[in-house]
Amino acid sequence: MHFFVDNPLFCGYIIDMATGNTMTEYNEMGIVEIAQMTEDQAREMIERIRWPEGVTCPHCGVVGESTKLNGKSHRAGLWQCRACHKKFTVTTSTVMHRTRISLVKWVLAIHLLCSSKKGLSALQLQRQLRLGSYQTAWHLCHRIRFAMAHGWDEKKFGENGGIVEVDECYSGGKVRRGAQGFTEAHPAQDPRRCSR
Repeated sequence: MHFFVDNPLFCGYIIDMATGNTMTEYNEMGIVEIAQMTEDQAREMIERIRWPEGVTCPHCGVVGESTKLNGKSHRAGLWQCRACHKKFTVTTSTVMHRTRISLVKWVLAIHLLCSSKKGLSALQLQRQLRLGSYQTAWHLCHRIRFAMAHGWDEKKFGENGGIVEVDECYSGGKVRRGAQGFTEAHPAQDPRRCSR
């Protein structure tokens, strides 16, 4: 499940989860294994995925110059950069930034949204994750879908940006008439956009 990058969108890496171009230790991870995780295990997993070359400061970009702050007065997973002296966590500058939803529920939601063949509604996600309100589930779905949509242009698919073959695909629907009476294809139906 490779789905974190150092920007507020956490763009392209969420797509890796759906396409299977992931780190090998997470390829076989299913919903049962994710559901049995503790918050600390989820944080450690996200740290290993987000920072494979070492902890990177999201503020200044320095790699490997951060210290983990342990102690009673510090929250779990807090890091401090020795270069810029700013504090951060693994969720800083991602769509999970400043969220009160547990990391385990984030990982479960991402897994469910990416593995659902026909999509997943916010109401269904609320029931499955036992979230407190529909607004929380809606917010979670929107952030994940936003990251998936914005990561599309920046991420190359296939080996070295090659062709990816899909087993099942549904695109578009009926082409509808515009306000002036002419038809215009939706951007998702435009064959020029699909030839990437």
